Amino acid sequence: MERINRSIRLTTIISVIIFVIASAAITATLIMEYYNQLLPLSLSMAAIILIIIVRVKRKNNYYGLRMMSDFNKYILLTISVIFLYLTFKFFKFDFNFFSIIVFYIPLLYSLVFPNPFFTVVIAILIIDLFSGYYPEVGRYQLHGYSVGVFTASLLYACLAYLIDYLFKEKERFRNLSIKDSLTDAYNLDYILKAGEEILADKKKLGIYLLDINHFKQFNDTYGHLVGNQILIQLANFLKKELVDYTSLVGRLGGDEFVILIEDISLKESKHILNRLISDLENKSFEGDKDLSQFNISVSVGLAHCKEGNTYNIQELLNHADERMYFHKHHNFSLGTKISSKDYLSK
Repeated sequence: MERINRSIRLTTIISVIIFVIASAAITATLIMEYYNQLLPLSLSMAAIILIIIVRVKRKNNYYGLRMMSDFNKYILLTISVIFLYLTFKFFKFDFNFFSIIVFYIPLLYSLVFPNPFFTVVIAILIIDLFSGYYPEVGRYQLHGYSVGVFTASLLYACLAYLIDYLFKEKERFRNLSIKDSLTDAYNLDYILKAGEEILADKKKLGIYLLDINHFKQFNDTYGHLVGNQILIQLANFLKKELVDYTSLVGRLGGDEFVILIEDISLKESKHILNRLISDLENKSFEGDKDLSQFNISVSVGLAHCKEGNTYNIQELLNHADERMYFHKHHNFSLGTKISSKDYLSK
């Protein structure tokens, strides 16, 4: 893992250094002769540099929703391609200036990490740009530039593949460290760190603890393999139910799950809890193809923290745990509407 991280850092840093030096040299050389034409080119360079910097320096934030999304990356990339294309399409430079395309286009290609759509679009743009410069050069010179573009694209594609592989391996190891291997829910360590981060921002937070009633007897009757299938399906059910919220679903261990929902009011927290209980009442779980479907009952505890709080995540988990056991010991049925006195709000 450490070797992969070092390789990623070294490869990316070298690429950034080469890119910045080359860009600075090209800009300095041409700034006097093409001053009025460098603005769109500079904007395209800035977009590319921004993508690389974000790729290298992005904060490894525990709460993944705050990390730069691929959508934002593609927006910057599209802007960069548009500016670059318009620069060469409408400002006819000397053909020697066309060598910048040999540098930029493969770089753009490598940044999207072989994406078929962008590959086709960029190829079409290159062909169009070549057609505009064709009358100004001889066949052999054009052939030389074509070989240069092809070779650079091939080299960048290979580099992109290797970098993409390294990032995927890093992400795979990261997921192994923060996810439960059975249910693919987050583990306790990740939940604690994510919760502390939310609380540090003084935001509202709803924490739910959920426990399957009589799960030990279920395992003793049907076996742990069937029980594991129930846990997997329950985790998927919770994720699906909360897809419209800024939420995290984690597994504490055994048959206990924890849910964090950011920036939610106490009223909405209660509504979600009653909805989960109601939906679980009608949910059927499949343990084995040779067995009939199962219904389960759960005990749920909620702790809610208001905006501007001074509590830590462990305190709130303890409060939610108390409410969960209150729920369990008072034998609430799945269809029971829990009243406000059964919630703990801070």
